[in-house]
Amino acid sequence: MSEEEYLERERAAEFRSDYYAGYVYAMSGGSWTHGTLVQNVNRLLDAALRSRNCSVRSTDTRVRVSGKLYTYPDIVVVCGEPKFLDNRTDIVTNPVLIIEVLS
Repeated sequence: MSEEEYLERERAAEFRSDYYAGYVYAMSGGSWTHGTLVQNVNRLLDAALRSRNCSVRSTDTRVRVSGKLYTYPDIVVVCGEPKFLDNRTDIVTNPVLIIEVLS
């Protein structure tokens, strides 16, 4: 599947999927423990990076890491102004840190 096809389908989809090199992968739901870990790390990063003009977001932010990977990491950090793929502002292209909590 092309990037364009993925984005068209994903933006209309009810459930989220990751994209890597032409393949689409359905995302599974997280557990209570997983959510607690994400929330705790998010809070710590937010407190530590606030004075550096960095924003911390979790879960619902889609990130384009390259032309081959679109993903929804558990935590995304962007310093300075976020840059987006297009005017829909739903895909961040300039993360400085992405974190995936494995559970």
